Amino acid sequence: PSSSGISSNIDPRDIKDKSYLQNAIRKMVTYLKSHGYRDASALSVKQLVNGPSGRDFQNIMTFLFRRVDPTFHQQPPTPAGGGKQQQQQQQ
Repeated sequence: PSSSGISSNIDPRDIKDKSYLQNAIRKMVTYLKSHGYRDASALSVKQLVNGPSGRDFQNIMTFLFRRVDPTFHQQPPTPAGGGKQQQQQQQ
């Protein structure tokens, strides 16, 4: 802890280092494949280093959340500004 009582933990991982990033992604893909992720065969390290598609990211995160909480259900996306529109339509 610092003198103010707040601990300042510095993350030692160099996420800007390409070889570190590729290794981390390789480990993640291996984990997904070994734990039954249905679209694992379509994943490539090169594709994920450049950034997964929105759908791939969403599917991977949903899979990981369900590993922690099997009852997790993703909420459907709301349209931009949809909260107010939906409320008005319901009235």
